[in-house]
Amino acid sequence: MTIIDLAEMPFYSICGEGTEIGKPAVFIRTFGCNKVPKCSYCDTSYSYEGKPITLTLSKLIKELDIISAKTQCRTLFLTGGEPTLQEEALIILLRYMHGAYTILQTNGTRFSPVLFGLVDELSVDVKGPSSGLQSNLSTESKIDRMFSHKKRQFKFVVSNTEDLAFAKWAMRQLTGTIILQPEANTLGIHALAQWVLADPDIARHDIRVLPQLHRILGVK
Repeated sequence: MTIIDLAEMPFYSICGEGTEIGKPAVFIRTFGCNKVPKCSYCDTSYSYEGKPITLTLSKLIKELDIISAKTQCRTLFLTGGEPTLQEEALIILLRYMHGAYTILQTNGTRFSPVLFGLVDELSVDVKGPSSGLQSNLSTESKIDRMFSHKKRQFKFVVSNTEDLAFAKWAMRQLTGTIILQPEANTLGIHALAQWVLADPDIARHDIRVLPQLHRILGVK
């Protein structure tokens, strides 16, 4: 019997980040995160603090079937915490959910090629200086080499010019779509947009400047 640890029960909401922004989806938020210490701007501490909700995969699938029947939504968004910590359970789940369009959000610290290969989109958070956990691009580079640029995106949370400089450096190492997103508590979307427009070295990449839409809408 395969089990999975969740931070909360599956829910239906609007994608708030990345190229899938604005898209309705059913969310699975797994419990647990391997980032120690945690990112300075983490807004989902409940996904690794306290006790998880432990379900059998059969129970989780029943919950997903109920939501899908009610909403007619076939987009499944896997987030956390860090979903790759529950790789085995998610691989089994994804093989069952073969008719759904699946998106996985990861912090880019664990390379899970089988899991990554089963999803339709990979959204990789690349941690900059202000996170306190700056990435060395080791895992991100593996993802970049192994998976099509149409399948993956690299997302940078920007709090200040130091974060933006790091993102510029990383853009030169990675290919495909780059998302620049302001850290909601320290930087506005307008300021970030102006920084990007003033810098030709950024504009020549395939980038998107996007807000955290779920915060604007007041949804999960």
